[in-house]
Amino acid sequence: MLPSPVLRVRRDSARLLTPWLLRWLAFGAVGALLSPALRGYNVYVGWLPFWLLAAPIVLLMLVHRDRLAAALSVFLVRSRRRRIRFRGAQARRAVRIAG
Repeated sequence: MLPSPVLRVRRDSARLLTPWLLRWLAFGAVGALLSPALRGYNVYVGWLPFWLLAAPIVLLMLVHRDRLAAALSVFLVRSRRRRIRFRGAQARRAVRIAG
């Protein structure tokens, strides 16, 4: 089965957007760390740390949502296998003997 055009467009857009989003995030992180003015609020733009840090992270998650979903499912399956289960008998309530 051939890949659908929608999947090809999503893959191409992810390939093109990822470097720009990573640069935006890197420059935003450096700017927020070095300049106290970039940690505040601007009347025209709003809360600057959102636009410098949170927005590129959300967009990266949106662009790579298929990879994130696959990684999350692998993590959940592995953590379920690692869980140690108690193989003893079922716990029972203590019965009081009237006396």
